[in-house]
Amino acid sequence: MKKLSLTALALTNLLCLTPACGDSSGDDTAGSTTASTPATPATEPEPTDTGTQPTDTTAETGDPTGSADGPICAHLGGKEGVGELVTTFFGVVLADDKINAYFLSTDTDFAALGACVVDQLGEATGCDGVTYGCATMKAAHEGMGISMNDFGDFAADFITAWDTHKGNHADLTQEDFDTVIGVLGGMAPDIVEDATSDATVYQRVGRKPAIKGLIGQPGAAGSFVDNVANDASINGFFGATDFVRLNTCLTRQVHSIDGPATYGKEIDPPLPAADPGVSAAAPCRDMMSSHANLVDANDTLGIEYADFGALVGDLVTAMTDAGVPMADQNLIAGALGPLCNQIVTVDPEMCP
Repeated sequence: MKKLSLTALALTNLLCLTPACGDSSGDDTAGSTTASTPATPATEPEPTDTGTQPTDTTAETGDPTGSADGPICAHLGGKEGVGELVTTFFGVVLADDKINAYFLSTDTDFAALGACVVDQLGEATGCDGVTYGCATMKAAHEGMGISMNDFGDFAADFITAWDTHKGNHADLTQEDFDTVIGVLGGMAPDIVEDATSDATVYQRVGRKPAIKGLIGQPGAAGSFVDNVANDASINGFFGATDFVRLNTCLTRQVHSIDGPATYGKEIDPPLPAADPGVSAAAPCRDMMSSHANLVDANDTLGIEYADFGALVGDLVTAMTDAGVPMADQNLIAGALGPLCNQIVTVDPEMCP
């Protein structure tokens, strides 16, 4: 496995990683193809006569089939091989909770996104006739708040995919890898908006993995859901709860505050473990409908304002135990506060 150097981190810029990449309004491309243009031989043989000589494309491409692909594209397996690499890469990314939230909402068109990435990588590696015509990197990533941590994780996932692809394409060299990074590394300023990885609650709390852990499950000591499960004042509401789905929906709800995914825009997860328990047909429900018929098995009453207060208290305890700074606790609790009159069914007039 290659070390994730600063140069390797720049590899993330190789790929257009958002649904906006399908927008062809931009006028720049995936990057200069200078590095992947086959070199012209230093000297040319003297002609032996004045007649027209047959063209030998092998001398230019090193490919006896006469393909006009550049050497890196050829080593990757041509445009088809580039497509295989992109498919492998997406598989790694979608399994990576640190970054997959950028893709798990209904505004992601995977077919269009994949086509754009194949064209981008194909042009960058010199595949014959391939031109990137989708959105510019700046336009595609603007407003997403991509952090340096996200950037590094995309790069690490691409390296994993590259190494897997190399297992079936032995002609790929370290020089090929370095050239791809060198050609495309200059796009970093157009992708990373949060250079210190702390501009949002989502980033400061620790992104999706930390939020999933904070929400937790029954038995995950100190987590929100475990606190609720042990809270006799409200645990009677949760006897029939699907806790896998609850974790996914509450995780999405928290990182919808200023993170990459949107609550209620769930999709059929490309990988079952990406967002378990939800689908396009069974998205996370709005607060009013999901709480309307809940009854506390301990007192046969619906949700009271005091119950809502206990729930918030259990969340604050979990956040404190997880080391979430007080300022961020206030932001998270503040985002949930306006939901009170959608959740409380007995005495909603008590909500602030």
